[in-house]
Amino acid sequence: MTPSPLAQSDHLVRHDGLRIPVGDETVAASRIESTDAADREPVVLVYTPYRKDDRAYGLHYPGFHFLAERGYRVVLADMIGTGASTGVRAEPFTPEEGREGAAIVEWLADRDWSTGRVGMFGLSYPGLTALAAAAQQPDGLEAIVPIHAPNLDYHDMYEGGAFELFRMGGTWLPLMQALPALPPSRRDPEGRWARIWRTRLEGLRESEPWLHQYLEHDRRDDYWRSKEIPVSNIETPTLSVGGWRDEANTPTVIRCFERIDAPKRLLLGPWRHRMPPEGREHALGFYQQMRDWFDRFLKGEQNGIETGPEISYWTERDGGGKTEQGAWRTTDAWPRWDDDVEQLQFDLTSDGLLSGEWEDGSVAREYEYDQTVGMHAVDYGTPPLTNDDDARSMTFDSGPLDAPLELTGTGAVTLRIQPTTPDLVVAARVIDVSQDGAARLVTSGQGLASCRESVADPDPLEPGSEYEVTLPLKPKSHVFESGHRLRLSVSAADFPRVLPPPYQGSLTLRSTPADPSLLRFPGRRHSDPVEFADTVAMPSPTAGYEEPNRESSWSTSRDHLAETATVTSTEGYRLPFDHGEFELSGRTKTQVTSDDSLSVSLSRETTAEFDWGDSAVRVDVSNRIARHHAETSTTVTLDDQVVFDETWTWTRN
Repeated sequence: MTPSPLAQSDHLVRHDGLRIPVGDETVAASRIESTDAADREPVVLVYTPYRKDDRAYGLHYPGFHFLAERGYRVVLADMIGTGASTGVRAEPFTPEEGREGAAIVEWLADRDWSTGRVGMFGLSYPGLTALAAAAQQPDGLEAIVPIHAPNLDYHDMYEGGAFELFRMGGTWLPLMQALPALPPSRRDPEGRWARIWRTRLEGLRESEPWLHQYLEHDRRDDYWRSKEIPVSNIETPTLSVGGWRDEANTPTVIRCFERIDAPKRLLLGPWRHRMPPEGREHALGFYQQMRDWFDRFLKGEQNGIETGPEISYWTERDGGGKTEQGAWRTTDAWPRWDDDVEQLQFDLTSDGLLSGEWEDGSVAREYEYDQTVGMHAVDYGTPPLTNDDDARSMTFDSGPLDAPLELTGTGAVTLRIQPTTPDLVVAARVIDVSQDGAARLVTSGQGLASCRESVADPDPLEPGSEYEVTLPLKPKSHVFESGHRLRLSVSAADFPRVLPPPYQGSLTLRSTPADPSLLRFPGRRHSDPVEFADTVAMPSPTAGYEEPNRESSWSTSRDHLAETATVTSTEGYRLPFDHGEFELSGRTKTQVTSDDSLSVSLSRETTAEFDWGDSAVRVDVSNRIARHHAETSTTVTLDDQVVFDETWTWTRN
C-alpha cells in the first residue's frame, strides 16, 4: 500500500478510539496532541459529518497539526449518524446538532487532560456545528472559529427562491448520500464497525434522500425555519471567515456575524470554499490567526487579537483576475446599499450606465429568455471571462473610467421589468471590462421574480404587468481601474447555478429618468494612483504543510444547431492512510436548451471507496434532476458482493 503523505509529525501522537456518550448514542473521536504535551491543555473540537478517520482528517490535517504542535489537544469527532459514531441521521442541520456539540464540549471540559477551556473550529458544516453548539451556551466553550459557515437557512440553498442546482444538487447533496453508505474505515477486532455500518445502511434505506427533501421544500417553510441557528444567543468569542468566491455562503456569514453579541472578528478574502491558506488569488497565514484567537480566549494571553476594527477584508485590484493583486483593509461595519453610507449609483440608459442626472435615453428593451446564460460566469477556478454570456444578455456599459472606482460592500440592482410569464429567474452580473475587452465577473445577484417580496409566500406575476425587482448583490470589495469600464449584464437565467421555473417567454426592461432601473453600491471614486489609508498587514502561510492533491476539471460546450448548452465538471482525490486508502470522484453534467426552461437536466455520478488492502468497499451514487422529477440510486459493493442497492424517486406535485 502507498505510504501515507499524511503521516503525523514526530512531535505528535494521535489517540483513536475515544468514545463520548451523548444521550443514547456514542460519538467516536480522535485526540491529536504533542508528544511533550502538558498534563492539561486547552481542547479544540472539530465536530464533523465528513469522516474523521479519512476524508476530514486527510483534507484538513495541517490545521489540526498546527494547533496540536502549539499547546492544544485537538479532538476530531464524527457527528452522530456519520463515520464511526453510532446512530442514523435522517436529515441535515437539525436542532439536535447544536445540543450534541454542546454535550461534547462539556464532556471534554471535564477530562483530566483538559484545562476545562474548549474551543471549536471547522470549515463549512463543521463550522456550522461550532455556531450551533455556541448558541446552546455550554459550560467550557470559550472561543469558536467558523470558516465559510453560514447560519443555515433557506437562503443558503435557494438563492432568492431559486434552487442551487449545481452547488447543491450537483455536488454537495450527492456527496452526503455517498459518505453515510461507507463503513467506518477503522475496523476494530470486536466488529463494532460492522454493526454501525449495518444500522446505518438500514437507516439509509428507510430515509428520504436529502436531495429530495430539499426539492420538496422549495419555499421557506417550517422545515427550513427549524434549521436556523439562534446565533443571537451566542456569547462566545467568534472569529469568522468568508470568501468573495464562496458562492451563496458569504452573505449569510456576514449576517450571522452581525447578530453575534460577543468579542468577534471577521475575515473576508478572495477565497472559494477552501481554507484561507489554500487561496488561489491570495493565500493567508490563517492558522496563525486562529492560534492567536484561541491563545487569547483559551489561554488568557493578552495578545491584542480582539482589538481594533472588527472586519478585515481583501480589496481586489487589476480586474480581480491576477494573483496577489490587492490589499488587506479594515472596517468596523460592513456597508450595504440600504445603509446610510457613501454610495455610487448608475442608471440604465440607452447610452449605457450613467452616473448623474439625465433627460434623454429612456429604455424599453425587449429580451427573449435565453436559458443557457450563466455558464461562463461560474467561478470555480480562474476568475471567469463573461463575454459569451454578456453577448446573450442585455448589457449596459459605462464609458472608460477616467479615475479608479471602488465597490466595497453589498450592492443591489433594481430593475423594472414587464414579463410575459408568471415567473422567471432575474439575474444581474456586475462586470469589470478591461481595455482589451476582457470582461470579468465582479459580483452578481439572482432570484425568482415571484419571490421579490417573500420567499415564504411567493407572488406570481401577471403577464404583461410591470414589476420592480431588487436583487441584492453578493458582498465584494473591488477596484475598477482607470480605463476600465463598468458593465451591468441582465438576463433571465443563471445556468447551471440555479433551477429555472417552468416558463419560457420574454420581458421588456424599462428605465426612465423619473423611474430608472439602476445599479447602486457602497463605494467611492479615487484619485489615480489609488492610496488606501486603512490597509493592514496579514501573516503569510506557514511553510511545511503539503495540501493533498486534488484534481478537477470544468468544461462548457454549445450545440449551435440545437442551441443546447452543456457544462461538465469532475473532481477527485486519493488519500492514503496507515489503515487504508480513501478515494472520492465525481462527475456532473448539466444541460439546457436556450428556448426551453423545461429542458434543464442534471446528472451526477459519485463514487466513494475505502481500500484496506485485503478488502475494499465501494459506494456508487447516481443522481438525476429535471424540473419536475428527481431520482437517486445508491449501490454499495463489498469486494465483489453487492450489499446494498436502492433507488428513490421524487415527483413535484
